[in-house]
Amino acid sequence: MAVLFDAVVLRILILPSVLTLLGERSWWPRHPARAAAGAS
Repeated sequence: MAVLFDAVVLRILILPSVLTLLGERSWWPRHPARAAAGAS
């Protein structure tokens, strides 16, 4: 039952909804190219 919950509810319904609501804030690091350029 837990596998079915994980596969259906979390991965198909909840995660895409949360990522859509968060938008750009859901990605980390936000700008990897800028972070790499500043480190060198």
